[in-house]
Amino acid sequence: MRSDFTCNSVIKYIHKTKHLANEKLTVLCGAIFPELIFHSDFVVFGKIDDMIRYYTIMPNDCPHPDIAEKFHQEYYANKENLSKSDIQEIFHMSLPICIENNIEFTWLRAIGPMVKKYVDMGKEVIF
Repeated sequence: MRSDFTCNSVIKYIHKTKHLANEKLTVLCGAIFPELIFHSDFVVFGKIDDMIRYYTIMPNDCPHPDIAEKFHQEYYANKENLSKSDIQEIFHMSLPICIENNIEFTWLRAIGPMVKKYVDMGKEVIF
């Protein structure tokens, strides 16, 4: 979990999602914006070999480091311009488990106008 994020029950989250780690990398959710489709990198976990492969190259090696999630998912999948279904095949999304179990994450960051625009779109962009 990123250091600029908190969770109301990390232990509960781990308990409810740990079974997913044996299958594929697990993230909180995915998002669809007009210019890209990506997974959130707030929480990423899985087998150690998968984690090493996912983080082998860091975004500062990328021509667009401001969209690290897109960079990581394309490197990990060895494919560019992933679709929503591609992302769902690569990652488990743990958001449904969080909703079902009242597990909440809080982003401890000021939200800029670009992010606010997408946050205001709400469920329309999240999967």
